[in-house]
Amino acid sequence: MSCITAKRSIVICRQLIGSFAFLIGLMGLVFADETPKSLRELDQAIDKYLMKKVGSVAAAGAPTGDAQVWCMRQYQAALKQPDSEKLILRILYSHLKKANQLAQSTDVKVRRSALAMRLEAAKSAAAHLKDKWLVAKICDAYLLPHLADCHPSNSEPLSMEDVLSTLIYCYKTAGDDKGYLAGYKLSLLH
Repeated sequence: MSCITAKRSIVICRQLIGSFAFLIGLMGLVFADETPKSLRELDQAIDKYLMKKVGSVAAAGAPTGDAQVWCMRQYQAALKQPDSEKLILRILYSHLKKANQLAQSTDVKVRRSALAMRLEAAKSAAAHLKDKWLVAKICDAYLLPHLADCHPSNSEPLSMEDVLSTLIYCYKTAGDDKGYLAGYKLSLLH
């Protein structure tokens, strides 16, 4: 018969309180004073930014097969074109629009497709765009709030480990120290 000692129960309570305090602190780090206060405002800021850069675009068609591979191929094809940065922005914008539609689904597999599209958008933006503001904002608006859609197994694509390592890479590339530290802390907790 196992009994939890008073000392052990204090340790467990401290860990729970520390985890809760960390999550509240994380939200403060991610949505600091210089960023919009709500996810809706952040989404609108990204939409306004992309609209200014490339004009209006339609949502991408439904991804065929593996959404992550489908998106990656489109970004790779864009790199071979002249003025590839503007083309990447247009593809990224249409993918984010489609991902926003898919994220509304009650089916976790459909929401994972949305997460895959957003993950590839963040990676492509980090690797190929000069303006890194967008990279950090994609992470803030579309990756951090949707970590619950990660695959539960670390051996599968879109696992929490996979998404968090991309999040850390993107924040670091964007020069966003607060986001980088938040992603790193999350990966340590995971």
